[in-house]
This record gives sequence, C-alpha cells and structure tokens, in this order.
Amino acid sequence: MNPQQLLQNASSHLAAQNYKQAIIQAKNVLRNDPDSSHALFIYGIANAHLKNQEIALGTFKQLVSTNPNNSEIHYNYGIILSMFGNHEQAIEGYKKATELNPNHVFALINLGNIHNTNKSYEAATHYYQRALSIDPHNHGLRLNLCKSHFNLRNYTACLSQIHNLQQSTTPSLETMLLAVQCYIQLGNYRKAIELTSNIIHTAPKSAEAHYYHGLSSLKMSRYPVAIKSFKTALHIHPMSVDTLMNLAISYSYTSQHAKAKNLIKQLKSIQPDDIGIDVFELTLMEMNNKLQIDNPSLQKLSLEFPQNEELNLLRCKALMSSKNYISAIESLSTLSQSAEKTIQIESLFRLADCYDKTKNFDKAWSTAQQANSLLDVQKTDLFNQKLLNLTGQLKTLDNLKPAIQINQSPKKLIFIIGFPRSGTTLIDSILSSQGKTTLLDETQLLADIADQVINKYKFDNYIDGILSLSESEIADLRTTYFNRIKEYALVEENDLIIDKSPLNIIHTLLIHTLFPDAAIIMAKRHPLDVCISCFMQNFRANPELMHALSSEHSIAETYHNVMQIWDSMATQINLNAKTVQYEQLVTETKSEIKSLIEFAGLRWNEQYLNFNQQKSAQRMIHNPSYNQVNQSIYANKKFRYINYLTHLDIFVAEISQWIDKLGYTK
Repeated sequence: MNPQQLLQNASSHLAAQNYKQAIIQAKNVLRNDPDSSHALFIYGIANAHLKNQEIALGTFKQLVSTNPNNSEIHYNYGIILSMFGNHEQAIEGYKKATELNPNHVFALINLGNIHNTNKSYEAATHYYQRALSIDPHNHGLRLNLCKSHFNLRNYTACLSQIHNLQQSTTPSLETMLLAVQCYIQLGNYRKAIELTSNIIHTAPKSAEAHYYHGLSSLKMSRYPVAIKSFKTALHIHPMSVDTLMNLAISYSYTSQHAKAKNLIKQLKSIQPDDIGIDVFELTLMEMNNKLQIDNPSLQKLSLEFPQNEELNLLRCKALMSSKNYISAIESLSTLSQSAEKTIQIESLFRLADCYDKTKNFDKAWSTAQQANSLLDVQKTDLFNQKLLNLTGQLKTLDNLKPAIQINQSPKKLIFIIGFPRSGTTLIDSILSSQGKTTLLDETQLLADIADQVINKYKFDNYIDGILSLSESEIADLRTTYFNRIKEYALVEENDLIIDKSPLNIIHTLLIHTLFPDAAIIMAKRHPLDVCISCFMQNFRANPELMHALSSEHSIAETYHNVMQIWDSMATQINLNAKTVQYEQLVTETKSEIKSLIEFAGLRWNEQYLNFNQQKSAQRMIHNPSYNQVNQSIYANKKFRYINYLTHLDIFVAEISQWIDKLGYTK
C-alpha cells in the first residue's frame, strides 16, 4: 500500500472515530516520511481523543513549528489544548488561526466560548459578533451571542438578537425562555407573562416556563396567579429550590405564613447544609418585620459565617429595628467591595439611613449618592417620556364632559394616590386596619385597564381615548377591573377594596371616568421631604422607576412632571377626592384620621387610632415602606429637608413652584 493510500485510510479511520487504527496507519506513513504534516495531524488528533495528552501536545508543537502559517494547524492545536484544560494557551492558538485567516469562523466561535466560560463576557461578545458577521445564518452562534449579551446585562441587545433569530427560524424553547428572562430584567413583566403564556401553550411540561410565569406575576403583585404557576412548576420539578423559595415569598405576601414555613422545612430537607436556606428564612422574617437581633438562628449563623455579606446585612437590619444604629453603622461600614452588587446597594442605602438617624446628615447624603450611583439604570428615561407626553395631552380638557351616570360599584372602592414616599402606605395602613378589606398594594391592575384604552387609541391619544369611551365600554372596563382583582389578592366577601398605587395618580381621569363613585385620596407631603426620601430609598425592584428616581435631577424632574399631571386634572375635573397632608396627619392625628374615615364613608372606630397594632398592619409590604408600616406615627418625620439644606440646590431649583403651590414655605 503506497503512502497516499495509507493517508486516506488513516483519514477514514479518524472520521469514523476508529482512533487506534488511525494511529497505526499514520505511524506507517511516518516511518517513511517523519515530517509528513498530514500524517502528524492525524496522529496528534487521534491521540488527543484517546487522552494521550503528552503525545498529542508534543505532536502539535512539532506541527506548529514546521507549519507556522497554517491556520488549521493552529486552530486544531487550540482545540487539543482546550481538551486538556490549557485554556490560556488555547486562546493563543485560536488567535493565531484568526490572524492567519480572519474569516476562520470556528476559531472565532471557540474564542468566544472560552471567554464565555471564563466569564469574560465582553471579549466573548466581540468574538461572537466577528464570527456572526462572517456566518450570519449560524443560529447556534447567534444564540451564543444572545447569552453573552444577557450575561453582560445588555438585555435589549439580547432581545434584538433573539428577534433576528425569529426572522429566520422557529426559535427553540431555550431561546424563548432567554427572552422571558430579558423582559423580567427590564421590568417588562407584562411581556414576560404574555410570552410565558404562549410557551406554556406549546410546551405545557416546561417547568421553567411555569416558573417564569410565576416570577413575572409575583413581580406584578399578582400573588394568586404566581402561587398557581409556582405550584404547577413544582408538580413538574418538585425539587426546584428557586421555585420553592418564590412560592414561600408569595405565601408570605398573602399572609399564608404557615404554608410559607412548611416550604422552608421542605427546602431544609432538600439542602440541609445550605446556609442560603437559613438566610432565606431570616430574610422572610425581616420582610415581615419579625426579625429581632436576639434571634437564636441569626446569632448562631453570624458567629459561624462572619464573612457572609447577606447575613451581615440582615443582622444590621435587625440592629436598626432595635434602634441600635451605631452598631449597624460599624457593621455596614465594613462591607466588602467584592460583595454582590445588589447587597452593596442595599447596604449603602441602609447605611445612609443609619447616618440620618444618628444626625450625621452629610454622611447620609454622600452615602445615598454612592448607592444611587451603583444602580443599573436604563439609558433612556422612558417613564418621564411618558409623563411629558401625558402633560401635553392634558394642557386642555375643554371637551371634558360630565361623567357618564353608571350603576354604583358593587363594592366600596378607595384609590390612594400620590408621589412615592408621600405617605400612601401610612394612609392605607389606617384605612385597612379595621374590618374585612381587600387591599391592592401597588399592583398593575389599573395600569392594565389603562393599557386596554391605550391599545385601542395609542398612548398619544390616551386622554382623548378616555373621553371617547362609550357607556358600554366603561361598563366592560369596570367589569374587567372587578373580575381581575382575584389575580392580585385573595378576595373574600369584603365590602371595601383599597387600591393603593401612588403613581396611579397619572390615571386619575380614568379612575374618575370608570368609578365616579369611588373615593380618591391624594397623599401630600412637603416636596423636598418627598424628594429626599426617594433619593434615600432603594427602588431597584422597580426597573421602570429606577431611572426616574435615582439622582437629584431625575427625582426632581419626575416630581415636577407627576405634579403637573395631577394639577391639570385636579383643577379641571370635579373629582371625588380628598387631599391628606402628611404633616397634619402626624401632628393632628386623631382629627385627621377621623376626617379621613368620614370621607372614605367608613364607620368610625377608636381602634383606627391604633392602626399600627392591628393584625392587618403586620402584613408583608412590597415597597420601600415595608419596615415602617407597623411603627407609630412620629411628628419628627416631617420637614426632614431642614437637615439637608446644603444639598438641595437641584431640588429647590426644579420644584420650588410646587413648594409654593402646595402651601409650603421654602
């Protein structure tokens, strides 16, 4: 058999994965021609597959030295180096291959894969994009690029690549679930729910789809829906720790604490030695305002795991709850720069609060600035774009007609609105403390109803769309609202529904049109106090608001835009509304609460004065006020801005008109 036939046989055996026979045939060639690059190539590859590391690497070193300009040899040398864990050297091999052949797609893909494995996501993205420019129809490559963008938190770019995939092929389940995660990270929970619903329709056995449907619903405060989705996911994958945790959170938000505790027991049986489960249990306790510094589990774990930043944060929150701010400051000040970003942000906000409580106001301000600077805000402030659009639509309401006379609502309905941190949680805690109440706490229900109007008339015509609603359309929207309450709360046969979502203030005209008999309570607080409180709060859980409330300028701009919308509606519409001034509520508490109860049409009970001691006040709150709801009213919380006068130039410059217009002095 001549050398050419031997090489052909060796190649055939290599292709058929008959590596031992390939080595024998390659050796036969090399006996007569020791420098045969083709035979050495086959010999090296076959030995690599048989895990003969020394021979394989030695062979390819020889090949590289004798064939320095052969891109395929450098590429395959990179593959063999990767096979044996020599990733840094493999990178050099792939790079050399792309230098010699800039269009070497597979070398570029492997460079992306190695950098992705090393969590060097920017480099991975660079190489994937180069490869995709050469092979734009490579669906697997585009999916890798999607994942790389996701890991870089470039969620919009990730969705753009997924959209490109959808144009040329039917996307895989993995791809669509990645899109869902992007929408969740961007705060577009409605789109995530829509997409997971479609996935579930075609892949009902996908535990991940049910899980993400539940997670999106949880983010939108649709607790009963979230519970149902998580339970379905667990039926498919009973041991999912993430699903069990989020189901426990959902039970806690709906005050089903016994069920939440049972899930924690189940989690501990699955992962008995996992400190994360213990930390999660303590986190739930803290969110329910039940974590004390003398908690045995907290003390024990703090001693055993002194470097655990999440545990340290919980301990500091417990110290703050007991008003031991000095000790909390000492612990929070030692936060490691290597801690997870979310923990760094929350720790800094808590540290700012501690400085505020100990009257170190300059430190409080600078610490809050540092916390806000770490937030991953969107580059475009979509929320204020929306507000400016609405302001333009509301410049005149000349075509406003009297509210259509419709049947009285089947339930007593109260809407609590206002700018965030203006006292809305305090008001709802008072109103819901007596009797049976269904509380919609910062849900998207009214916004969902608004979307039905917007979908028909477009956002640019939202106000005119509301004014154009017919009697039958109004009746349908009202029915939809009441029917969908059960998606957000565990509804009992209650006579009172309280819908507390501060920024429903921008939907006041819709409230007035659909529910003219509903009571609207507007929370008012000194504009500077409101802006300072927003500046020192962590709105990370609400991606839409994170940009709008993450700097002095953005907070002032958002406040001005929201108040313009409210003022335009309040002065042109005969609203069934009452303004509750925070400062009066905390100083003239009894008379203000009585006035509030009277306006709401509720029967007076002296127990309203002890609202913070009632069982309803012990509920789990899904907003930055959760650790304040069961506290007493303190008059010293008003006019907080006096302590920060040297830091308020931006606020004063942009909202001074509202300080005057709302009846406050600068």
